[in-house]
Amino acid sequence: MTTKLERVATLVFMVESLVVYGYVLAISLGFAGRMSGLLVADYYQGQGVAMFKKYRIWRSPRLCRRKLSDNSSIG
Repeated sequence: MTTKLERVATLVFMVESLVVYGYVLAISLGFAGRMSGLLVADYYQGQGVAMFKKYRIWRSPRLCRRKLSDNSSIG
């Protein structure tokens, strides 16, 4: 038969382990959320950079000058 002190010690240990597991769970969920957020942000940042480069090449000043000079020589 267990004594009252052993039962209290077991109960304290169970509560302590539950608190530790809760903290580990909370920190790991926060870390996983942060990493997934960074991955999503990196994906959309890459798409934005690709669109910017495409737009910048399409609207390049060199190309605009060449088009203007071609049009002026035609007309």
